[in-house]
Amino acid sequence: MGRVNSAAMSRAEYVTMDFFRFDSDGKIVEHWDSIQEVPKQTKSGNPMY
Repeated sequence: MGRVNSAAMSRAEYVTMDFFRFDSDGKIVEHWDSIQEVPKQTKSGNPMY
């Protein structure tokens, strides 16, 4: 999981995740990724991280 802050992305902070599945030879056979903007304020009032 990573966290990026980039001026090119409207100065918002994002959390990114990458998931890989490998076969028995160690080759990538599946890749999933996700990106979510870190909210300025959460409903609970607690930070996302």
